[in-house]
Amino acid sequence: MVNGIVLGKPSNRGIDSMHSFMLLRHGYVVAEGWWSPYSAESNHALYSLSKSFTSTRPQEGSGSAAKVLGTRYVFPANDRKLESLTLAGDGKDGAATLITRIDGVERRIACGRGTWQKARMAWGQLSEQPVAASGAWTADDTFTARLCFYETPFVVTVTLKFVGQELRYNSESNVGFGPTREPQLVGKAQ
Repeated sequence: MVNGIVLGKPSNRGIDSMHSFMLLRHGYVVAEGWWSPYSAESNHALYSLSKSFTSTRPQEGSGSAAKVLGTRYVFPANDRKLESLTLAGDGKDGAATLITRIDGVERRIACGRGTWQKARMAWGQLSEQPVAASGAWTADDTFTARLCFYETPFVVTVTLKFVGQELRYNSESNVGFGPTREPQLVGKAQ
């Protein structure tokens, strides 16, 4: 036992084989490994899609939304055509709704806290399609939302860092045909 965690062989826990192991922290791979004859290039069976999504859900921080909820942040002209963003509380268990204005069109994305909220939406270059969204305060000044377009391989992580009267908007996709991390945008409170 180490720090209250029971360690041992997987076979002692009824696990007959393991293909791989991956440890993520703050959305980044910090450790990974494969057991012979498997490799990163091998196809792997996925037995529980819901558990896989649950493990990608943002983890709750100790942040407080009171200062920024309902504030509209306006962005200068940009390639993504993101004009404004408001983070609104929906009054249900700390869940939030992202309200974006992109190329003149307002979009609302309900982000469950500790759950996935299903909807249909378009995002960036992705056409309108089914999405599941989850969000949480991951630091005192940071709200992180994950948008899983579950009929495709795309999962978009949106990080909103509130600094004074500014909103620093970062967006990253898990896969892409080019860079997966987009340049940061900075909006001003209105």
